[in-house]
Amino acid sequence: VAADADNLILTSFTDNSVRLWDPRAGRVLARHDDLALPVSAIRYSGEIVIAEHGAGRVISMAAGGARVLAEGLPAPTGLATDGQRLYVSDRVRGEILEIARDGQPVVPRVVATGLDAPEGLALLGDDLIVVEGESGRVLRIKRDGIITDDQVSLVALVAPGTPPVSAAQPPSMVFNGVAVLGDVLYVTGEINRVLYRIDLGAEPDQSK
Repeated sequence: VAADADNLILTSFTDNSVRLWDPRAGRVLARHDDLALPVSAIRYSGEIVIAEHGAGRVISMAAGGARVLAEGLPAPTGLATDGQRLYVSDRVRGEILEIARDGQPVVPRVVATGLDAPEGLALLGDDLIVVEGESGRVLRIKRDGIITDDQVSLVALVAPGTPPVSAAQPPSMVFNGVAVLGDVLYVTGEINRVLYRIDLGAEPDQSK
């Protein structure tokens, strides 16, 4: 699920659809079906953008049909934007890539690498917030490439995600997302069915 002004964007790889949902009226405003294992979707440059694991690509649902923003990705998973640039996490490559700018696709540029199955992705100022599906680490990373000690900090350690039971499912299985609200992060805990609230001003809690 992703916020879209007063509405929600719902993504389901089990029925291969993405829907724009009005929670107040309780109805679907728009839907995109027959997708290839969609994992996540957000609003970018006025259009709904979808990470399609089954097709190894990220597409934008333009008025005239789907437009490819990036392809050839083994596991496109999380999406995030600052309004100008669009980023995707690739769970298999362990990378975060910038794939579009000002609404137009660009040659994919790696902005963070060396990650352990990155899934949830968000932006906080000039930094990336990433949830690693395999380790459960929530990281804050500068958007400038190879990860070194001075470019990454551990924000929190949460329960890792569930591995897929078959190759027919996306490797993220049940997506572990993150959202930023002011100086607070909210991270979904899929294994134990909780929502973590993480105060960025607090010390990392490595006991969980």
